[in-house]
Amino acid sequence: MSSGARQNENYEHVLMCLICRSLFDDFDHQPKFLPCHHTFCKDCLREYVRQSGDEIECPSCRKIANIPTAGVAALQTNFYVKYIQSLVSGTAGLTNNIR
Repeated sequence: MSSGARQNENYEHVLMCLICRSLFDDFDHQPKFLPCHHTFCKDCLREYVRQSGDEIECPSCRKIANIPTAGVAALQTNFYVKYIQSLVSGTAGLTNNIR
């Protein structure tokens, strides 16, 4: 197994939705924070809210989360996931060398 494949496996739990197992992206699988700070993709949360209403249980910790009136899209996007994806792929775009 290559070191790159091994590195991706180490971050897999952070880079994919734990409900649908899809990698996060900037579209339907955009990573969204619940108030408990667990992250799921926008598409899965939309379906969960459609079935359960605007007050849902976090699939990870079971804490109650109130979805904003504007819907799942209004939840905070987890930009840390996007940054970790860029580090893993080697495209972080750092402009300064950190010593």
